[in-house]
Amino acid sequence: MELEQATIDEINKRIALGQQYSRISKDLALDWWTVRKHAKDGWRGTKHSITYQLNKVASERDPEKRAEMVENIKERVNYLYNGGQALGKTIESIEKTING
Repeated sequence: MELEQATIDEINKRIALGQQYSRISKDLALDWWTVRKHAKDGWRGTKHSITYQLNKVASERDPEKRAEMVENIKERVNYLYNGGQALGKTIESIEKTING
């Protein structure tokens, strides 16, 4: 099933906010596998990927491959950091609204 770019963007926006595939598929009336196919890794998947690559980088002997792995890990850590910052700003906004 092919999706419009706006729908794919909405899926990835929700993934970045930490929503689960099952909730997204229910809200957007899409099959779970369709959501999974078009979604970027969520926070949990990114954490698993970082852990896996950190374990591999310790045993990698080729300096070029190791450097590539380190860059990939940096990108994934930045993804988590930026997502955390965005959620922090959202929480601050909500607290300001609640507290007046």
